[in-house]
Amino acid sequence: MQKKLPFGKTSFRISRYIAIIILLLVILLLSSIYAIYQTGWPWKKSTGLQNKNGKEDLACEMKHKNSAWFRSMNKPNADYFAVKKSFDNYFADHKWDESKCHEFGEVWIKKKIFYLDKNGIVQNPPPFYPSARASYRTPFPTGVTAS
Repeated sequence: MQKKLPFGKTSFRISRYIAIIILLLVILLLSSIYAIYQTGWPWKKSTGLQNKNGKEDLACEMKHKNSAWFRSMNKPNADYFAVKKSFDNYFADHKWDESKCHEFGEVWIKKKIFYLDKNGIVQNPPPFYPSARASYRTPFPTGVTAS
């Protein structure tokens, strides 16, 4: 006669293995979701501006440099508000653009706002001559001694 195993012993062993497998699958799923979230895909829209190495394509860079905002930005005595308006209009269609030209335009807009005349024309920054300031030193207080 064959001995019968108790009902609960084999089912407990199988359910423990199933629980471990399910736990490992959940951990794998969560780590995959975290990795996808960190890389930004698919939530981050690609503009096709960069090649596989992450470097900007020359064609894209030339497209930006031939745009109206870039050409007007590089003119002497550029109209700040016209450049900013054309920059904003151009990049309204390229929201996810992270190109060098976009960064260059943002920096230009942030820096040149301090050098505007009353008509909004960008002026050259004032010259800085370190040699003119070399003779000026902050005088030390007299009559004060350190103890």
